[in-house]
Formats: sequence, C-alpha cells, structure tokens
Amino acid sequence: MSSLHPDNGAGTDRDIDTSSELDSGAETAAQSSPDDETDGFAVVRARLRALPWWRRPRRLRRQLSLTLVLISLLSVLLVGGLNFVAASELLDEGTEDQLVGTGQSRARSIENGVQRVLQLTSSVAADLAVINALEDFEALFPSAGTLDEAEQAELDAYYEENLMPQLALAGVDDLSITDIQPQSDSGRYLQYHYIVESGVPDDERVLIDDAGDGSGYSEIHAEHHPYLSTLKETLAADDLMLISAPAGEIVYTTDKRVDFGVDLSEGPYTESKLAATVLDRLPLVRTGDSVFSDVQIYIPANGDAVAFVASAVRSGTNLLGALVLEVPVESLSAITTADGNWETVGLGAGESYVVGADELLRSESRKWIEDPERYLSSVDDDLAERIERAGSPVLVQPVDTDPVATALDGDEFQGDAKNYLGTKTLAYSTPLDVPGVDWVVVAEVPLRDARSPLYSYALRMLLVVAIIVPLAALVGAWLANRSTRPVGPVVDAAAAVAGGDRDPDLPELGRDEFGDLGHRLHAMAADLGEQERELEAEYNRTRELLMTVLPPRLVGTDGAVADSGAAAQLATAIAVNIAVGAAHTNDDTLDEILSRVSTLIDEAADDHGVDRVRVAADRSLYIAGLERGDEGPASAGADEALAFVDDARQRIIDFRDAEAIDVSAHAGLSTGPVGVGVLQRGSVTFGAWGEPVRRALAIGALSQIGQVLVDASTFAESSPNRYDFEPADDVIALDGSPMGLHRLVLSATADTTAHNQGVTPP
Repeated sequence: MSSLHPDNGAGTDRDIDTSSELDSGAETAAQSSPDDETDGFAVVRARLRALPWWRRPRRLRRQLSLTLVLISLLSVLLVGGLNFVAASELLDEGTEDQLVGTGQSRARSIENGVQRVLQLTSSVAADLAVINALEDFEALFPSAGTLDEAEQAELDAYYEENLMPQLALAGVDDLSITDIQPQSDSGRYLQYHYIVESGVPDDERVLIDDAGDGSGYSEIHAEHHPYLSTLKETLAADDLMLISAPAGEIVYTTDKRVDFGVDLSEGPYTESKLAATVLDRLPLVRTGDSVFSDVQIYIPANGDAVAFVASAVRSGTNLLGALVLEVPVESLSAITTADGNWETVGLGAGESYVVGADELLRSESRKWIEDPERYLSSVDDDLAERIERAGSPVLVQPVDTDPVATALDGDEFQGDAKNYLGTKTLAYSTPLDVPGVDWVVVAEVPLRDARSPLYSYALRMLLVVAIIVPLAALVGAWLANRSTRPVGPVVDAAAAVAGGDRDPDLPELGRDEFGDLGHRLHAMAADLGEQERELEAEYNRTRELLMTVLPPRLVGTDGAVADSGAAAQLATAIAVNIAVGAAHTNDDTLDEILSRVSTLIDEAADDHGVDRVRVAADRSLYIAGLERGDEGPASAGADEALAFVDDARQRIIDFRDAEAIDVSAHAGLSTGPVGVGVLQRGSVTFGAWGEPVRRALAIGALSQIGQVLVDASTFAESSPNRYDFEPADDVIALDGSPMGLHRLVLSATADTTAHNQGVTPP
C-alpha cells in the first residue's frame, strides 16, 4: 500500500482506520486456506523454500556457533584495532616530531651556512691583497691588447664549437657569437690568450699564472693569481671573480670561462642573477655587508645551477668594484642531504630539499641522486626531457604542494601531503631566513615507509585471527549442539501451527521451559482457530467499508488495496456541490436526501469512468482523465468530465421531479496536472492535489445554483462543437477583474425551477 503525503492534497471527510485490520485479515485468510494440503508441516516447508535464502529462518544451533565465533573475532579485532589506532597515532606523532626536528635542523644549517659564506665574503673583500689585485686589474684591463683578424676567427671558432651547442641545448637560439662575446677589445683579447690559445681544458685553467703574451695584464695576473686561486679553493667556491665599478666588467676570474672580460651592464648577462646581484642589490647594502643571490642556470658554468655571493671592494672610501664567489648548488644539496647520510639525520627513506618562491627545486632530489632513470620515468615526458637536458631537476622540477604553499605564506606545515611526484608522505616545511631569497625547506618521509611497522602489526593480528576463529568455531558447535536439542521439535510444531495445523503433533519435551512451551502451543492453536473465524467475519465488513472510501478498481477481491492509484498527469478536477431547499434544512430527512443524491452522482461517475476522490455530505470531488492501464483516455478528461456533470445533473433533476424535493447541484471544473493516490496517515483515503483541484473547489463555490463553471484550461481541452459555452464575465476575482470562466449552456431540461423555488446551498 502506497503512502503519499502531498502538502497541497485535498482533504477527506470519510476516512477509516482499517489498514492494519486489512493486512492481518488478508494474512489470516491466506493462512487458513491451505487448499487441499492437510500436512501443516509440508505447507510451511514449501513456503520457506519459496523465500530467498537470506529471508529463511536460521537454526539456533548455527546462530549460537556463529555468535561465539563473532564474539571471539570481535574481541580480537577490537583489542587489535585499539592497539593499531594507538600505535598509529604514536608512530605518526613520533615521525612528525622527528621530521620537525630534521626540517628545522636543515633550515638552521642552510641559514648558518649562507650567513657564514656572507661573512667570509665580506672578510675576503676587505683583504688588502684582494684590494690591490682589483686595483691592478682595473688599471691594466683596458689596455690588455687587441686581436687581429686571425685571432678573432679562432675565438669565433671556439665559441661556435663549445658555447653555441650549450645555448641551443638550453633553448637559447636568438643570440649570435657577437652578442655573447665581450664587447671590449681587451675582453676578447684576454679570452683568446687565456682560453683559446692556452689549449688548457676548463678544469685546469686555474693553474695558468701567465698567458705568455707579454702584456702588462699577464704580468700582474701572474703576481696575484696564485693567491686568489688558493683563496677560491679555501672558500669552496666554483669561481672567484673581480668586477670593476661602475662599468661592471669582469676583469678577473680564477677559472677563465666565457664570462671573463664581459660587461654585465650590456649584452645577454644583464638578465643574469650575477648582474642583478652586483649592479642592483650590492649598492643598496651597508658597507661591509654581502649579498646572496637566488640559484640560476648559468651557461658559463657549463649550464649548471649556481648562486652568487658578492661583496663590495673598497680602498678607503673609494669603491673599486666587487668580489663575487660562485657557489655551486651542490653546496646547498650537501646540507639538505647531509652529504647523502639521510638516515644519520633521521630521515630514513625520506629526504629534505629546498624550494624557491617560483615553486621550483633549489637543491638536488634524493630520488634523482639515487636513481635518475627511475626518477625520469616517474614524471611526464615533457618534464623528463627538460630535466634530462638540464642534467638536474634543480630549477626544472615544479613542487606545487601544500607544504610548499604553506611555508611560502610564512607558516609551518606539519602533516600528511603528496609530494612533487604524487607520493603520499608525512611532511614538514618551514620558511628559510636567508637574506635576498624567498626559500622554504621541506622534510618528508613516504607514508608507506613511516607506517610500515603498523602494517607488520596488522599482519600479525591477521595470523592471530586465523588461529582463534577456527578454535572458536569448534567450541561453539559443541556448545550449540548440546544446548539446542529440544528446539527442533518445538520449531516444527510452531511451523505447523503457522501453516494452518490447529492440532500439532508435539512429543513430550519434559518438565522444563520447553515442555511448558509445548503445552502453550497446543492452547494457542485452539485459540487461533476461533480467532480466524471471527476475523473472517470482520474482514468482510471491513472490505465493504473500504469500498465506500476508495475507487472500486483499487480494491482487490481479497479485501486488500490492489493498487495505490498513484498518478501525476493531466486530468480534470470536478467539484460538485449539492444544494437543498430551505424547506428541508431542518428536516430529519436531510441526511437521507444528501445520501441519495450522492449515490446518484457516484453512479454517474462510474458510468463515465470518473474517479471519486473526496466525499462530504453535500460536496464531492471527482477526477476525470486518470489512466487505467491500456484503457486510459486519450485526452485530459475534459470531455468525460463535462459528460459526467451533465449526466449527474440530469439524474438529480429526475430525482427532484420524482420525489418533489427541492434539491439541485452546481459544479466547477479545472484541467491541469493533478496528483492522486492512496494516502495512509493512520487512516486510508484516496486523495488528490494540485492547482486544478484548488481551482475546481474555488470555482464550484462561486457557481450559482444549477450552473456549471469551467476555467480556461477545461474550455481549451474540451472538444469543439460538442458542448456549448458562454462567457461567465459576471464571476469576478477579489481584485474586481473577471476570472476568465465559461458557463456550460445546459439542455432544455435545465434546472431553472431551482431558482424559482429558492434553493440555496447549505
């Protein structure tokens, strides 16, 4: 039975509380009609076999065994689960604390390392030997010499063979040889004699003291270079540069690479971190302070990632230029990786690394250091190609993770997160206090490795379960078999009673609870027989009452509601009001008159296939056009509704004329989406809801005695030329405007006498 509860459904005046009685009556009738089957046990067994397996009753013996097994299993799982959760929290907390300590330790090491380099650079820049060297190089650099055409051609060939391929590999293809060579004659001259003519490999040029060209520059180079190259090694720098002020020319380098002699204020080097550090940032700091640059891919350093530390060189109050140290990224990676000793610093299978403000790596990844091929296979093809071309993930690998974003915002991160390769980790991150750069350090451990002890514990718990459950099953089976022996006969007897047997064959079960249960079963069977006979009579009375509330088509022959009648479709609502003359208002026969007229209207509804929805003593609501299987109407029910109203009205007229009783009817019709169905709210009724229902009731109330008013929707849905209508402009709304209704033009037997006899609605 459906339970529909529309908010706007029409009410009912005749409901009955019969749902529970109908269900019990139908069930009892079914149980008391085993057809020709005389064996109650067989009936019950057949019915049980027809049920799905999950609905069939389970033997108590099996349930007891299963209960013991479940109790044992739940005990183990509960204890193990609580221990697992506690261990998980302790392990995560311990791992996170260790990560915090490691991350903070790496951060302090980086900050202290950078600060130490800054202080050393400032100290070296104040060294008298460095000051004298820069003065001498600045004085002799402009007059070092000029290349002839052959020498220039050799220099061009060197660039073409050694530098241009590096630029192409780095994706720089818009620079010519002329663009990247030193702009000054002296710069090209010195590059030729210290780089090209020397024929010495890049990593051995630091050993050259004198180029042997007889120039004044080479003479003072031989004087200062041994000390400066030793100083470079002491500071663990990749290169040591002396740069003149204010021109920004690199007048000396220890390693003699292609940036030797260039002017940082002109050409492609103006966009480098080196130029920004020396020309833009260094003049803004206090005397004696050094500045540190962010990491950059630097082509003269064979395309490696490097950082620069610069300090001003002064002679008294005179600014000579700058001392610059080139710091390899390996120095930063040595701090983050603890020189590869990850386990020593407490990272285990994890790592720590530095990320810049652009969310790119600034230090080497452990995964890259340990297995470059596997690293490349774990990223997309485009990124793998760029990393392989650069020879390192530094400044190539994006790290747009939650820990990095949090640390870049100035806060610490601690918890679960995915790393730059998509691996779930426990991570800690914090911003670095390094002057001039916006870096963060991240320490992380793969979540799988951090929780591996938990997985081992879970495996041991599964082994315990595998041992305990079989033992519990054996003990449970023995106890259940011992405890449930008398249950079988009692269950069979109860099943027989349920199947219709009112004198079950039950053996003597003893003087305990089971014996008492057997006697009670016999008494219950006798009582059931008497109750079934009484219920059968009550069932018949209830079915007759139900037929008065619901449409007959919704009530089955067994007395149950065969169909909910639920529908939501285009239909026509008809509100019929019965009007009895004033002479009968206080008459004792008023109820009988209303009942007989309602019966006439219901008969007309049955003849025209119209459903009764709501019934009161003097008001009725009907729905025309509801589908009834394959015989549903082809229209919205407007024609059926008009035919029903006309027929019902004629029957009332015939009744009035035959009985000489002042009675008449008036109606309102509206067509549109209507919902109907059997409603159950402690009682049973057939209800309807929707705008047409409300409009029909309102129009019916506004109609005059003997009138049939229809709204525009019903007028539009009715068949042309089948009924005659006239506008009902005299019916107005609350705002004084016509409601757009039509009045059905009645036949010659129209109920005009009702008006003359003073019939008014009650």
